[in-house]
Amino acid sequence: MATALFCIAQNQTPVGSLPCDDMMLARLLRVEESKWRDMCRAAISPLHGWERCTSEGEVRWMHPVVIEVLDDVFTRREARTLSAQSRAREKRIERMVSTFRGMSMPEAFLQDRAAIEAIEDYLEATCRGNRTPAVYGRAVKWASEQGLLNGGRVRTRA
Repeated sequence: MATALFCIAQNQTPVGSLPCDDMMLARLLRVEESKWRDMCRAAISPLHGWERCTSEGEVRWMHPVVIEVLDDVFTRREARTLSAQSRAREKRIERMVSTFRGMSMPEAFLQDRAAIEAIEDYLEATCRGNRTPAVYGRAVKWASEQGLLNGGRVRTRA
């Protein structure tokens, strides 16, 4: 039952907690309420280690191990998401630089990481859909107007 409670807590709101209602816990565990109450009276009950807490104005059960495990899961998930977003950004930058090469942009511009990243940020915020050479041309024009391109010395053809 203790293991089942750990699993059930992962699907509760807030995550990692359980209701403090015996009838609700019995239903979640699919046991009769009288049997649940008997188990709770045992020396080591299924709620061993669980503590009452207040979450969002509601009194609930929480277990430090469940919270620790879920915290680790969320931390790893966030790291994976950030890593995937970072890889996707780098791929977009690679495609952008490749397109700029095809547009015969100066090598000094292509090596200006700050300008390239500023253009990527601008496109991320303003461009919906495919990034065509015309879109990149407008972005370079924007960067030039902002003074981001080698002191504004790179000229655009867009």
